[in-house]
Amino acid sequence: MQPVDEQPVIEEEEVIDNPMPVDDNGNVDWLATTPERGYEHLYNENGLSQEEADEVVKNSIADAEATLKKVSGKKPKPTTAAQLPKYNADKAAYEAKVAAAQAAVDYWNGVKAVRDQLQAELVRAQAEERARMDAEARAKAAEELKQQQAEQAAKRAEAEERGPFKAGIAVIDKWAAAPKVDGVRDQITLADGTAIPGHYVLVEAGAATPSHDPTTGWKPSEGFPFNENGGTVNDRDYERDQAAQEITIRMSETYDSRAAQSVPVVTSDGVVLSGNGRTIAGDLAAKSNTDGAYIDYLKEFGGKYGFTADQVGALQHPRVLFVPDEAMPYTPETFARFNAQEMKGQNLTETAVKLGKTVDNATFNDVVGMINRFDTMTDFYADESAPTQAINRLLQGGVINPMQFA
Repeated sequence: MQPVDEQPVIEEEEVIDNPMPVDDNGNVDWLATTPERGYEHLYNENGLSQEEADEVVKNSIADAEATLKKVSGKKPKPTTAAQLPKYNADKAAYEAKVAAAQAAVDYWNGVKAVRDQLQAELVRAQAEERARMDAEARAKAAEELKQQQAEQAAKRAEAEERGPFKAGIAVIDKWAAAPKVDGVRDQITLADGTAIPGHYVLVEAGAATPSHDPTTGWKPSEGFPFNENGGTVNDRDYERDQAAQEITIRMSETYDSRAAQSVPVVTSDGVVLSGNGRTIAGDLAAKSNTDGAYIDYLKEFGGKYGFTADQVGALQHPRVLFVPDEAMPYTPETFARFNAQEMKGQNLTETAVKLGKTVDNATFNDVVGMINRFDTMTDFYADESAPTQAINRLLQGGVINPMQFA
């Protein structure tokens, strides 16, 4: 679409076949041609900008009008009968000069009229183009909305058919289709002392499904298990916890070996049980190519998980995950067990003593003050904002790093 300030061109004029006339002195004889041809020559053949050509037309009109006014003021007057022949000659000369001056005024007003008409046609064409594009955009938006509504309806239908506490087909199919390399067997121990045997798996980033998807405004990931109320079964709600979002994003910006110190736990369906924050950060890091340090670490030390440097190098954004042998129910209790931290099982005194060994006095007093507002740690963690405030203060004080938070 042509911008408004572009110069309109009279396409039907062929300049080669219609050169501008010149007078005996070799100057362009503007009035010997049409205003249309004059417009074409002035606006498109002289190397002038539209603003410069507009100024020439304005000045030419003013000059022609001044000449007409000057000539019109010299009208001869009849005198005696003896002077009639001279009067008639002067009158004829006067009328010729007035006609010539008026022709110049009409000519340059004609050039301006051509310019105004073409500009109006251009503006109208642009308005029509904008209207067409707006209509297309509205139709496209309506179609996209219709498609989104259909997709959402299909997801609701799938979720209703699937029922709560189950992984969706999208999650299962994505994990099943992902290339995998099985590593060594190992055993992890939960905070409650439960031993969980399993093995390590090497996959491409994005193969496993964490609880929330940052590309959809941190809404629950499609197909991730939900509870009987339709909410996420993960006890950390990234959709509403902005602090958790910010920490996860920061983690993705420097995704390094710290993400491998506590490997995310994933079920045989591809559902992330523990390490949702690290998994989300890893997916973001893969998209922004900020996981080089993590990949280098796996190439050098991946052997402890059962992977060679060649196996790691064969993937663009490799990730190490731990898959338990036993299938576990997708309930809030299961996720809480995997996400429980050592500090969550301590009483107030034990928590305060541990903090006192690792933090400066200011941070210590702030966090203890937050904790002491509650009778028990259970009450503290049950509060909507208190844990996040404490974590942010510990992050600010350098006591923990984002990897530990996730």
